[in-house]
Formats: sequence, C-alpha cells, structure tokens
Amino acid sequence: MKKLITIMLIMISNVCFSQTWPTQPVRVMVPSAVGSGPDLQARYIAERLKARWNQPVLIENIPGPSGLAGVSEFVKNKGSNHVLLHTFFSTVVSNDFLIKNMPYNYKTDLEPIIQISDVEMIWSVPANSKVMNMQDLINLSRTRDVFVAVTSKWVAQHTALELLNLQAGTNITPVLHKSAALAGTSLLSESVDVLIDTVSTSSGYAKSGRSRVIAVSTARRSVQWPQVPTVGETLPGYVLAPWNAMFANKGMPKEIISQVNRDVNEILSDRTVPQTIFESVQGGTPEKLAQQIEKDRVSFARLVKKFNLQPE
Repeated sequence: MKKLITIMLIMISNVCFSQTWPTQPVRVMVPSAVGSGPDLQARYIAERLKARWNQPVLIENIPGPSGLAGVSEFVKNKGSNHVLLHTFFSTVVSNDFLIKNMPYNYKTDLEPIIQISDVEMIWSVPANSKVMNMQDLINLSRTRDVFVAVTSKWVAQHTALELLNLQAGTNITPVLHKSAALAGTSLLSESVDVLIDTVSTSSGYAKSGRSRVIAVSTARRSVQWPQVPTVGETLPGYVLAPWNAMFANKGMPKEIISQVNRDVNEILSDRTVPQTIFESVQGGTPEKLAQQIEKDRVSFARLVKKFNLQPE
C-alpha cells in the first residue's frame, strides 16, 4: 500500500511540475551568428516551444571563434533552469583537444538534452569556376595554391578540409573567417576557390545561381542535392557528419530535461520540418547524444594524433 501511495505521489508531482515549468521566459544561447545553421534551427524550435510553454523563448546569439564565447557565457548561468544552449559539434568535441585553458568542461558543465540534426557540409565553387568535381579540385591543387573559405579553426568546415588534405595528400590552404556570411562573401567575390559550409547556410548561393555545389561530406548523397556526389565517391572512406544539439547546464533537474527533450522530439518528428534548415533530423534521448559525443571524441583524437595537433 505504501509503495502504491509513493508511486501516486511521484506521478502527481511530475504532472504538477510539467504544468509549472517554465515560470518565466526561456533563453536559448547560440554560439554562432544570426543566420547560421544552429541559429536558424534554434529560432524554428523556439517559435514552437513558445506556443507549447506559454512563455517567450528568446534566442541570444553570442558568436566567436570555435563557439568559445557563447558556451563560456552559457555556463555562467549555472543554477538557472531557464537557460538552454543550442550548439554545434566542435564546441564539445574538438575544442578540448585544440584549445589551451578551456573556459568550460563539457563533462562537468553541460548536460545533454537532445541531438537536433546531423549537418551536411557542402563544397561550393563560384558559378563560373572550371572546377566541376572533387577530382578537379585535387588536380588544381597540384598545379597552384588553392584557397578554401572556412569559419573558425578546426570547426567542422576546417576539419572537412584537413581530412581531404590528409587522405588526398593535398596541401589546400584554409582561409579563416569570423562568420559564415563573411566566408560566403569571399566565395562570391572569388577571393577564394572553394567554400565549405552547411547546406542551410550556403545552399542559397547555389540555388540563386551564384555558386555551384561539387560535393557533400556525408556518407550518402544529400536528399536536397541528390545529383551531387559525396567526397567519398572520389576518396573512398571519406566521411564527415558533424551535428547540432541542445544542452542544459549541469545540475538542471531531470524533470526539466525530460520535458524539453520530449517537446523538442515532438517538434522534430513533424513532417513539415524544413530540410533546408534541419538537413538530417535526429532527435532521440539525452543518452543517445552523450554516446555520440564520446564516439566522436574518440574519432577526433585519432585525427589529432595523425596531424600531431597541439593545443593553442
């Protein structure tokens, strides 16, 4: 009898909890600029969470190299149950290996909530470029210096390039930019030969005829660009599929994490979710995201060893 009463009390408390949270506006911090892939996703989800929660869901963009500024600002809100983080692969995978004196620790500061999507990295060239495919790009790099626009050092875009250099034996030069918009501008002005960026950020250039997509980084061809080959079709074994995800500060009550996870999963399961923003929708449990992080950290550690990379 006591056990039955205990179970009933827990069920009642969970119902009451779900009805009382959130009690104030929810802030979602995004460590990248307005218009970036994570930003577009966060705004789409926020608009729908606002309707579910009857509270404003506010996006705060804090861009900066490698996402450090945004995540650092987020972890300062430890103890607040109304601040979430919508971030990307490198902030919890590669930064630990490459940056000295990290201002946060993903294991002790962050609590996984949900993997939002896998990110398709596309390789684009100016519309009038003579480079038609990856083999053309590799061949060109053996005749002259080739420059590729990426954002911060060793984020997914840069990693995609260095994987090519590693596997193809090329020495293509990355040109770092402070934002995806600036990287796109460099491509359109032909200041660089190639742009590597997400589908959501850079596909608009190709659709408007200002650039041309020559490859995608994932294991399979893109649903949005089925006619475009993967890099792996030229270099067998080449795959890069980073992701975007949502986190809480460590210590957020599990009931809140479960509620956010459930509500975001329901939003992502809607067939009307735009592929132009979410590319390859994932969803799932917090445990699934935690497992993905550990898997990717092991893979990136191998890359660090091959390149003999040192924290800077």
